[in-house]
Amino acid sequence: MCAWLILAPIAGSLHAAPIDPPRLQEVLVREAEGDPRAVVYLLHGRGSNERDMHAVAPYLPADLLVISARAPYPMSDDRYRWYGMDESRSPPTADFEQADASRQALLTFL
Repeated sequence: MCAWLILAPIAGSLHAAPIDPPRLQEVLVREAEGDPRAVVYLLHGRGSNERDMHAVAPYLPADLLVISARAPYPMSDDRYRWYGMDESRSPPTADFEQADASRQALLTFL
C-alpha cells in the first residue's frame, strides 16, 4: 500500500490556478488539543480510503490537527484512487487527466 503524508505549517497560504477539479467529499478530522502546532494531511494510496490513514492519528502528537481525505475516484466497494491506471498496457499507464484533476482538488482543498 502506498500512502502520502503532508505536514504543513498553520500560517501561510497556497494558491492554485482556477479550474473545476473533482471535490474531496469525505474527510476525517482529529482536532488538536489546544492551539494546533501544524496540520498533518493523510492521503491514502490506491484501493484504500480515508479511514485507513486516519488510523495513525492516535499515534501522532496531540498538538497536531490531523486531516485524512478520500481520493475522488471510486474503484469498488469503499475503495478509491487518486487516478486511474490502464493495466492492459505494458508498462501500465496512468490517467494523467485524472491525476492532474486530483492534484488540483488537493491544492484547492489545502
